[in-house]
Amino acid sequence: MSTTWQATTEQAAPGELTGVHEQRAQLRAAMNGVEAALSSALAGRVVEWAAELEPAMMRLRDSVNRHITVTEGPGGLFEQIQTDSARLSGAVQRLHSEHERFQVEIDEMLAKLAEEPADPVAMGALREQITSLLGRIVRHRQRGADLINEAYQVDIGGG
Repeated sequence: MSTTWQATTEQAAPGELTGVHEQRAQLRAAMNGVEAALSSALAGRVVEWAAELEPAMMRLRDSVNRHITVTEGPGGLFEQIQTDSARLSGAVQRLHSEHERFQVEIDEMLAKLAEEPADPVAMGALREQITSLLGRIVRHRQRGADLINEAYQVDIGGG
């Protein structure tokens, strides 16, 4: 069942889904910012590239943390899904464990940006790692959308 977010939020799970759509849009915007920084030229401008990437990665870190708060905080989405659809607990646990990995990886990547911004080899490897991370976050968001749809028959969209 494909519906719009605005038309179905109140019917599906009032309160519990509030903020999910906005948080998804913010996460997507942060990911877009990182992708834009990653896709700029690295060769011959390693320090500048790292300087452009760092604030984008900090926004991504903040957005991932907000995402975790909305989904895992007290009374959050994961708690509600487990209450309403206990059969989905395995999927909830998988998304939770991905959250922990994302936080660790982003912190490690920010540390590398701070430690080795002039090293073109290190920054090239970091670019690949961050690109891989973005792909995993995209798949995580897809699984999250599928989970919400399965629990509430609500299509939260790609925001």
